[in-house]
Amino acid sequence: MANSFPRGQSRSPGVRLRAASRGVTSPRAGMLRAGMLRAGMLRMGASRVLTAVRAARGDLAMAAMPPIAGLAMTEIVVVLFWVSDQRTRAGGGAAVRVAADLWLIAHGTSFATPDGDLSLVPLGLALLPIALTALAGHRLVRGRSSSGEAPRRRDVLTAVRGRDARLATPRRSSVGRPVAMVVAFYAIVTVVTALAADDPAAHPSIPSALLGAMAMSLTGASAGALVATCGQWRPGVTARIPTAVRTTVSAAGAAVAVLIAAGAMITAGVLAVNIQKIASSADRLAPGQVGGTGVLFVHVALLPNVVVWAAAYALGPGFATGVHGFVRPFGVHLADVPELPMFAGLPTTGASAPVWLVFALAPVTAGCIAARMVRRDDGACSVPVCLARVALASVLCGIAMAALAAASGGSLGAGELASFGPPGIQVGLAATAEVGVAAVLATCAAAAVRGRTSHRLESRESPITSLKRCRQTAGSWFGSFRQS
Repeated sequence: MANSFPRGQSRSPGVRLRAASRGVTSPRAGMLRAGMLRAGMLRMGASRVLTAVRAARGDLAMAAMPPIAGLAMTEIVVVLFWVSDQRTRAGGGAAVRVAADLWLIAHGTSFATPDGDLSLVPLGLALLPIALTALAGHRLVRGRSSSGEAPRRRDVLTAVRGRDARLATPRRSSVGRPVAMVVAFYAIVTVVTALAADDPAAHPSIPSALLGAMAMSLTGASAGALVATCGQWRPGVTARIPTAVRTTVSAAGAAVAVLIAAGAMITAGVLAVNIQKIASSADRLAPGQVGGTGVLFVHVALLPNVVVWAAAYALGPGFATGVHGFVRPFGVHLADVPELPMFAGLPTTGASAPVWLVFALAPVTAGCIAARMVRRDDGACSVPVCLARVALASVLCGIAMAALAAASGGSLGAGELASFGPPGIQVGLAATAEVGVAAVLATCAAAAVRGRTSHRLESRESPITSLKRCRQTAGSWFGSFRQS
């Protein structure tokens, strides 16, 4: 055995251990075996530690990517606009500070300015940090090859003795660690940016910046991590969640989607009808080629907000265009709105009866779809159970619409500009009531139609059943008569 290896070539710990234990039983052999085991454990532990350090270095870089990439993208766009605009007299530092302010506004940061507080969050711009953190969370959970844990003694002994040439597959890290890394880095970068962008003309609120960054990064990173581990948790969670809960949540989500789709259709219709007014307002603004592109970006960033406002308009509460201004189906009072071309398409009078009926179809359709989904998944349940589930789905729909309405509004300054957007509580109550009534009526109508259909089928089958019984009675009577 000793001559089977060339001189100078090292043997593995397992081979040396077996060679030393084949006939040597002295205390020196025991010490040699213990030393080999310690050396093997140290070597393998060092290897695992180095692997964990390399993986942790990559994880740290990936966790720091979302805030740095988002801030860099915003800075590049704003600086390009600043370089292209020949009419501006602002310096490069002002352009960099404006880009940082825009990036902070996308996270829900409120600013104190000489003209009042600014707290309106453009939902289109807020999609950028959510998308970046979702990508980082997905890659962190999907790409981690080791958890950085110390090797277990049982695995080391197995590898040293030569029973298995490699350790067991390392366990994956939990979802909580990558998500916490993304949230921590995002919060740190956001606070540092808010402190660096502080200026008397625009003073950012540090608490709102921290809370907004943590909320958005937590949402995005959790979504990405859950998508990455969907194959592991989805079967178990699907099996544990009752069918009634899944049906109710799905019906509420479908109702919210119908209301948002109705808001998008209303927005598209208003823009198409008032395209000339919007174009005239843009011409009066005269922003130039570079400024026109910037105005277009502002409209794209505010487009999701306008869609939610249109959905609130279809539900009835409408939205505020200032402290004393409002836009509702039954009345409009426009206050001093900002000079943006999209505000030129706001209605000046209330909606007529036919137009109001078309808008009222949105919550009715949402309620009918929610009732249909409940009946399809729980067709064997009784009518009271279905009514309870559609009522709960309407409540969830109202909560979701209230949250969207509150998130889409805010302040654009002082005075009349201090309140913009729909009232969240009123929108939630209106969605709950209108969708709930439509869903309950649709469920009751479906139950009545199903009961009438079953009654007709029973009435059609009753003469056939009685005829069969008459035949059987007559046959038995005739047979007994012949036998007699």
